[in-house]
Amino acid sequence: MARARRDDPSSSHEAAERFKHIAHRVRDEVVLSLSRYRRATTPEISRDCTVDKWSISPRMVELEYDGLVKRSGRKACLNSSNNIRELGAWELTPAGWAEVVRLSRKRNPPELKLIENPPEEA
Repeated sequence: MARARRDDPSSSHEAAERFKHIAHRVRDEVVLSLSRYRRATTPEISRDCTVDKWSISPRMVELEYDGLVKRSGRKACLNSSNNIRELGAWELTPAGWAEVVRLSRKRNPPELKLIENPPEEA
């Protein structure tokens, strides 16, 4: 979640505390975005979630640490400058797919389409 380093000024710690609830929502949106893409880069996830890429990148590290996503090589896509580049891609782990199911039961939006059989791990 939103964190400040020990030696950061108190204003950074206050901002991190205020951002915690937003970071949790962004984290959920990232997981749901990856369930739609299967394999995506940070700019693709950012565009899908309509959240700034600078808010997405820290969530990816947290999700990786929690075992919900994994790095998945490189993928050609449009970067933030609208140039095609090879960027690092992410995909859900089996635990990430379980999180998609949990979130879908919690939210149950009509536009969310669950994938019955998530891809097997290689």
